[in-house]
Amino acid sequence: MPPHALVPQWSVELVRKFDALDWLFLKHQLSTPFWTALHLDASALVRHTMANLAAQSKTPTVADIDRESGLKLKNP
Repeated sequence: MPPHALVPQWSVELVRKFDALDWLFLKHQLSTPFWTALHLDASALVRHTMANLAAQSKTPTVADIDRESGLKLKNP
């Protein structure tokens, strides 16, 4: 089974809906509670994917999210 099969599609669909303000927030110190909850509840693959996306200097696009998660979903 490929590793990306472990990333729930519904979570990728939700991340695809993040806008520039969401990504800006995730880079801010005020997002620490979010990252703590993610670390406690999400798989390592989901944590790694979100951290890589948030570390980008630009707002991630749907293509960036698909590439990082290893999924290609319908209806971007």
